[in-house]
Amino acid sequence: MAQHAGAEDRRCLIEKIFQDTQEWEQEMKTSRLASIALVLSVMVFVPVTSQARMTGSAIMEFIKSYDQCEDKDCNPGDSARSLAFMMYVTGVIESPYNTWSDFSLPPGITRNQICSVVSQYIREHPDMSDEGAAMLVMKAIIHTFPNNKSKDGTK
Repeated sequence: MAQHAGAEDRRCLIEKIFQDTQEWEQEMKTSRLASIALVLSVMVFVPVTSQARMTGSAIMEFIKSYDQCEDKDCNPGDSARSLAFMMYVTGVIESPYNTWSDFSLPPGITRNQICSVVSQYIREHPDMSDEGAAMLVMKAIIHTFPNNKSKDGTK
């Protein structure tokens, strides 16, 4: 009986190792896809930003892909455009030219939460589609997370 229990434990351990291996392989595939998406998004953005400014209507295509991926219904093309949108928003917010004085992000906010705010704001303001995409990102952030401190640091 004890020998049977030992064999059962080994079988469970082997199954667990096999399952962990499959999960690791899936994570590696996802990581590779993210790397490919990063390279593709750079290839897409570099010519656009060097030739002309990106407008709200141009970034809307990326937002559509981002929203599709948020709903867990995206293909590799949507995934690449979604990642490009997230990188663009992050780049605007973290730009060295951004003084951080007009908005205050709450502690613990995630990149996804910030991108969702930007996505919603741009979708709700189609009248601003001719404005620059970076300006729209900043307007969304300032509108949602205003800095409530005065110039001297008090509220």
